[in-house]
Amino acid sequence: MYKHECPAELDSVREIMEIVEVQMRGLGLDEKRVLHMGLVAEEIATNIIIHAYRDKPAGAIEITIQRLGGTIVLVFRDGGAPFDSDLICEPDLEAPILDREVGGLGLYFMRKLVDRFQYRRESGRNVWTFEVQSG
Repeated sequence: MYKHECPAELDSVREIMEIVEVQMRGLGLDEKRVLHMGLVAEEIATNIIIHAYRDKPAGAIEITIQRLGGTIVLVFRDGGAPFDSDLICEPDLEAPILDREVGGLGLYFMRKLVDRFQYRRESGRNVWTFEVQSG
C-alpha cells in the first residue's frame, strides 16, 4: 500500500495528481484510466482544499493507494468540514448552460470516471474512496 500526506493547499494539487498517476501506472493501469484517475485526484483535492477547509485552518490531505485483487483503490482523507451530499443535485446536462444550477459537475464526472465511488464520515474525517478495475 502506498501512503502520502501533503498540505491542503492549492500548490499541492499538481503534486497529488502526479503522485496518483505515477502510482496508477506502477500498478499496471492502462493509460486512459491513469489519466482518468489523475483527473479524479485533481478534482477531489481541489474540492477538499476549497470546500472542506474553507472555514478551517488548512490541514492535510492523506492519500492511500492499494491493489485489492483486480481492483485499485484510491482513498483521500481530510479533517475538513463534512460534505453534505444533500446540497449537490445531479446536474441537468440537457439544460442550457446558463440555466444550470452551480455545483455538482465535478462530483458527477468523478463518478463517471471510476467503477465505484463512496463518501463517508469516519472519526471526524472525510473519507473519499474511488475504485477502478485493473484488468
